[in-house]
Amino acid sequence: MDTNDGIPVRILIVDDDPALLEALPETMRLRIPGIIVDTALSSAEALASIADIDHDVIVTDLVMPGMTGIDLIRKMREIRPWTPMILMSGNPNPQGYALRTRAYGFIQKPIDRDYFTATLRRAIRYSRLSKKIQKKAGDVQKHLDGLSEIQRQMGKQATKVQSRYAGGKAIASVSESVTPTSFPLS
Repeated sequence: MDTNDGIPVRILIVDDDPALLEALPETMRLRIPGIIVDTALSSAEALASIADIDHDVIVTDLVMPGMTGIDLIRKMREIRPWTPMILMSGNPNPQGYALRTRAYGFIQKPIDRDYFTATLRRAIRYSRLSKKIQKKAGDVQKHLDGLSEIQRQMGKQATKVQSRYAGGKAIASVSESVTPTSFPLS
C-alpha cells in the first residue's frame, strides 16, 4: 500500500490539538509503511496545503476555531472534489455531520487506532481508483478530441470535393466518359 506507480501515499490530518497531530501521524507511519502524513493546526493551513499538494485522503476534525470541519470540507471539495475526506469528532452523534458533508467516513474520538487505520486504508484504495478512473477518462477525452479533429478535417475535405464538382460537373464528366459504345450489347 505504500506506493502506487511509484507515487507514495500522502494524507493530511487537520486538527487544532497539537498532541493528536503528533501522535496520530506516528501511529499511521507504523501501521502503513511508506505513508507521508502532513498535518495542519488550522483550516487556513489545511487549505493552503491542499492548494499545493494532491493528498490521497484528508482527515479533519469537526470542531475547530475559525472554520468548522464541515465548512472546511465544503471548501476543500471546491479544490479537490474527488479526494476522500474523513471527519473526526468527539460529538456523540456525528454521523449526521458526515452525511451532510458527503464525507467518505467518520472517526469517533477518542480514536480507535484499528478502526482509523482500516477506514484510512479503504479511503486510500478509493482515492487511487478514482485517480486511475480520472486518468482513463482524460485519455478517452483526448481520443474523442482526436476523432473530432479527424471528423472536422473530413468535413473540410468533403466541402472541397463538393465545391469542386458543384453544378453537376462531376456527373457530366462521368457521363462523357461512358458512351453507348463502351458497353457491348449482346
